[in-house]
Amino acid sequence: MRSLFWRLYLLILLGLILSAVLQALLMQGLYKEEIRQDYLSDTRRILLLMGEDKTRNPQDWPYVLGKWQRLLGPDIRIESLGAEKAKAMLGEEEIRVITLDIDEQQDWIEIAARFEDKALLLSFDDSYSDEYMLFYYLSDYSGLIIMALLLLPLCLWLSRYLHRLSLVCLNLALGNYDHQAPPSSVAAMNALSTDINRLGQSLAAHQKRQLVFNAALHHETRIPLQRLRLALDMAQDMHEEGGDPVQVKALLKEMDEDIDELAELTEDMLLLARINHNKASIALSPLELDKALSELLMAKHWQGVSLLRSEPCRVRLSSLLFSRVVVNLVDNAQKFAASRVQVSLQKEGAYALLVVEDDGPGLENTQVQTLFEPFNRGQTQEDKPGLGLGLALVGQVLDVSGGQISLGTSSLGGARVQVRWLLVDYAVAGA
Repeated sequence: MRSLFWRLYLLILLGLILSAVLQALLMQGLYKEEIRQDYLSDTRRILLLMGEDKTRNPQDWPYVLGKWQRLLGPDIRIESLGAEKAKAMLGEEEIRVITLDIDEQQDWIEIAARFEDKALLLSFDDSYSDEYMLFYYLSDYSGLIIMALLLLPLCLWLSRYLHRLSLVCLNLALGNYDHQAPPSSVAAMNALSTDINRLGQSLAAHQKRQLVFNAALHHETRIPLQRLRLALDMAQDMHEEGGDPVQVKALLKEMDEDIDELAELTEDMLLLARINHNKASIALSPLELDKALSELLMAKHWQGVSLLRSEPCRVRLSSLLFSRVVVNLVDNAQKFAASRVQVSLQKEGAYALLVVEDDGPGLENTQVQTLFEPFNRGQTQEDKPGLGLGLALVGQVLDVSGGQISLGTSSLGGARVQVRWLLVDYAVAGA
């Protein structure tokens, strides 16, 4: 923390010093030009007064020159220039600054000027005492010194705050999500603390979901694997003992169903992981929903599932995403249906509507808000098979494809799930 404090302090102090130096350089350039104009004005005034004095004493130029040298004092010297020297210094000009040498303690300026039929060189020597320069430096840099002293507690407080944030981030990286970033009275820093705390809460929630997911995945895959192992052992025993081929065939059918269940579970998990990892990687293109729905119903051979209506509908979707939506909704409806599940596809304005209904017990109002959360199976589903990923996966698919879902009560007495997507023609017109 000490190292951070001194680095921060020196960095800010260096910035102040650099700002002061740049300001001094800028002011020096402006100061030189201002001094140049001031001394040119002084020279013109001196020459004007000397001209009036010479008018009163036209024959005595050395007297006028000596008089004005005495009047101006030792800081200003006047000398007369010869013709060649005047031409070299002035050329065709009336007045020119020959030397402009300015530093912090002394100004040395030489100005050549024409005076009637003569040329003069005026030398200005303006210097400051050491006491004056000491006072000048103290007054000029006192602000910087005060700022440096005020920055000490500020940098100390800031370094401590950043150190605490660093410790919180370190603990978050180590998986200790109960650590909180300290609040601050400074709005920007308080916003940073709030964002870090939200990150910690998000990571904690993600870790919790991951733990629940791992436990649920282990539980749901263990059951069909155990059934597969048991059926395989029984089939092997029957084969060795010359058992009934019909029983062996029934065992093989059960094994095939367990393998299908594991395959669908794996497919859902991979799709869910892909959507969560990178939604942009999911390719969408115009899809004929009516054709895709008919092909899916023919391939699945669901018992008790009927297609009431299927109108031509084109939406931007992928066949994989659409099949996972239909499979999960129909499988979920079959778990609770007494005997009937109805599927329909139709147009409603600018949208394609996919509706799945059943004659089961229906949904309670308290269940609707949580059914789309992963691993949430609802109170009425505890005795039903499944991992609780169906509606969660449907929600993720709709989020990617721009679809919407609503839950209600079916005319059959059970649940009614309605999914809608914007038709391609309307999507192009809206774009």
